[in-house]
Amino acid sequence: MPSVSVILPCYNASDTLEVALDSLSRQTFGDYELIAVDDGSTDSTLQFLHSWAEKDSRIKVFSISHGGVIRAANLAI
Repeated sequence: MPSVSVILPCYNASDTLEVALDSLSRQTFGDYELIAVDDGSTDSTLQFLHSWAEKDSRIKVFSISHGGVIRAANLAI
């Protein structure tokens, strides 16, 4: 079980995800999991998250129909 869980609700975030995930992956603290919840995006957000998850086993990806950031965060919790 990782020491820290990072929750990342995402909605149509394909333009900003690379910077966010790259920043997280460069942290010196590595005992974390990333729980990314795609909130029904209509762009390539979900595909981008899955491609990162294939490269890093600490990333868990979930997808729900669009319901808002609180619903997405609550799923991760």
